[in-house]
Amino acid sequence: MAFNTGIVSNHAIVQYNRNPNNNHGAATIFTATGQVDVDGFLGKVNAAAAALVVPTNLYVLTGFHGNNQGDFLEFFDQAELNAVLNAANDFPNARLMVYSHLQQADFNNVINPAHLAGWHTVNQLAKDAAIPAAWRTSVTELVQIMTDGGLFYTWCDSQSAITDNNHIDGYELHGSYVAD
Repeated sequence: MAFNTGIVSNHAIVQYNRNPNNNHGAATIFTATGQVDVDGFLGKVNAAAAALVVPTNLYVLTGFHGNNQGDFLEFFDQAELNAVLNAANDFPNARLMVYSHLQQADFNNVINPAHLAGWHTVNQLAKDAAIPAAWRTSVTELVQIMTDGGLFYTWCDSQSAITDNNHIDGYELHGSYVAD
């Protein structure tokens, strides 16, 4: 895993750090660039894990795929969601915020309650719809009072949906973790 300081790379996990003048909100924000399936993304996360400084209470938005513009594409199927829930066990600081058309009860044998911050069952969302602001806001509100928490927007090309020309107000671009 290579780290490219100060730039947004393709097919990467991108890190932003809170601006020193900003004293509220998540300490770190991570986004994703590129298109990959769930197993490929988990491979990127595992490869970057050695280099990442994972904040205490890293809130992870998950449960769906994004399109090339960072908009909603489709929900994870059961196997994909199982893979994500199992992978969370490798990251003790992870707190999952799941958005799915599937019911939480169907995953009770997989979910580690310590890793679940919230489960939101969504009946429908149109393909290529913008990610609902309420989804981002619900997680942002969780970390507003934290000084050590983080946010990880995991859907494909979330970088496009979360940033404005690679900028997040109150944050500085740290760089990108890219597979060698």
